[in-house]
Amino acid sequence: MLLVACYAVTTASPYASPVTRRSFLAALAGLVGLGAWWAGQTRPSADGPAEVPATSGLDVVRQATDTTLATEPPSLETPVIEVISRSGWGAAPPTGQGVRHTIERLTIHHTAGSQSAISLVPQRIRDYQAAHMGNDWPDIAYHFLIDRDGNVYEGRSIDLAGDTSTDYDPTGHFVPAMEGDFSVERPSATQVNSLVALLAWAGQEFGVSADEVRGHRDFASTACPGDLAYGMLDEIRVRVKQLMGDVSLRVLSDQESLDRVAAVER
Repeated sequence: MLLVACYAVTTASPYASPVTRRSFLAALAGLVGLGAWWAGQTRPSADGPAEVPATSGLDVVRQATDTTLATEPPSLETPVIEVISRSGWGAAPPTGQGVRHTIERLTIHHTAGSQSAISLVPQRIRDYQAAHMGNDWPDIAYHFLIDRDGNVYEGRSIDLAGDTSTDYDPTGHFVPAMEGDFSVERPSATQVNSLVALLAWAGQEFGVSADEVRGHRDFASTACPGDLAYGMLDEIRVRVKQLMGDVSLRVLSDQESLDRVAAVER
């Protein structure tokens, strides 16, 4: 009806160009095509709604040709910390009994050694252990060590308090150490990621709040863990709190550990 009326008005208007039946039918076909195009733009397709820009890191990563949306964000896999065992890096057996304790604090250390060739890390950890046991300590001082590539190495039993040559009692402290001297160099992003995961695991495992994340220097007269790591503590606490409850830890088998160390030393 509307199209017939338009045709009548067009042919009756003194300002209109002459309209033939052929030109009218061509215009009519164009209108029908336009209507079909518009319906296609406004009607949801059989494959789902039109694509919208991603607004969150949790959004599904899609192929450019995929116009579907997930109905909910995908679940994130629980982060798993894979730990290179003592036998994997060649630890000497501990001597003495050590001091049993209950972990109540999460305290970051650095080794204060150079982050030189990554291939030498297992040897450097053996050297740290030898030096610490040379102080009449029963084992390496740290519960875990983290190299600049984010590899995590098993240290002293977490059931036993660490040791220190500074003026604080490490009883009750969870003691991870990042390899490096962060008074003169920055920890790598991968190294910090592993540290955050390790602290989150320890916090959930022992019921310790992320607010208890501190640096060695908060308890002793020392530069440890270095200005460039200590300055990251606020960010680390926030990230630990976000991750806590979602982390698991697995000490690799002896063979897996040996393979991992071989890859580091390559």
